[in-house]
Amino acid sequence: MIKQWWQHKEKAGMLTLRLTCFLVACLPRVLLDVIVFFVSLVYYLVSKNERENVKFYLSLLKRRGVKTGFAFLNFYNFAQSIVDKILVWKGKITQHDLVIVDERKIKNELKDTKKGHLFLVSHFGNIDAARAVSTELDWLDITILLYSKHSANFNKLINQISVREIKILEVSELGINEMLELKRIIDSGKHIGIMGDRVPVHGDKSVSVDFLGRECKFSVGAFVLASILKCKISTFWAVKNDKKYEISFNLLADEVVLGRDKINDARVYLHKYLDEFEAMCEKYPNQFFNFYDFWQVKSERV
Repeated sequence: MIKQWWQHKEKAGMLTLRLTCFLVACLPRVLLDVIVFFVSLVYYLVSKNERENVKFYLSLLKRRGVKTGFAFLNFYNFAQSIVDKILVWKGKITQHDLVIVDERKIKNELKDTKKGHLFLVSHFGNIDAARAVSTELDWLDITILLYSKHSANFNKLINQISVREIKILEVSELGINEMLELKRIIDSGKHIGIMGDRVPVHGDKSVSVDFLGRECKFSVGAFVLASILKCKISTFWAVKNDKKYEISFNLLADEVVLGRDKINDARVYLHKYLDEFEAMCEKYPNQFFNFYDFWQVKSERV
């Protein structure tokens, strides 16, 4: 049986993560980059399934004429993003390390708004860079909906070392209490981030769509949620460009209107999101940190 994303266990134990934090705190970045390179290489060599999954993703991009580089770069960039996450939460990466695209326009859209936005985020780039630094920006207050059971050790460690408030809402189950809390957040003019590139843990709010020329499943839960909360929905990207993180937003819809067939009606909004997602993959092919069988290729071989 093919494992879903939430069934994959953390690769690193708490001891390894603590050692990583110690090295990040004590070593200069140049030396740290050397260590990250060799650690990434080891993971690349021993993680056969993850390596093949990344190679398959890159092969889809190559068919579209994209120069992708080696699959190892996805492992290396992912390891670098973990280092950056730790630096962010320790307060060593600030808003001065960010470049916000169309900052004035975004400020006007998000600051002092009566209702918050629902942001579609993904396992692309490093959303933690923007999420942590958002505590310094009075116009960017984000709570992330997170299924954290498959990364409990990392989240526990981040809570211990963070110098900033971590705004996370666990969503193993989205019951009435959670929905009321989401409504309170949106109605207070604050924002919610939700992963758009993962099928739901519970329920059946996913559809099969074409992504990079190959059919796979995506959740439409975010669009259903936006229609219930009656809020705007936007994409939110944070990609590393040279040594800085480039933050960009794009409004997908002022209002998500769904009929009786909510799942099918949400496809219109999902396709707009996937158009952006594909463009980001083509521009930054080695910053999509997906290591599981996203397209369920292995299930076809069983």
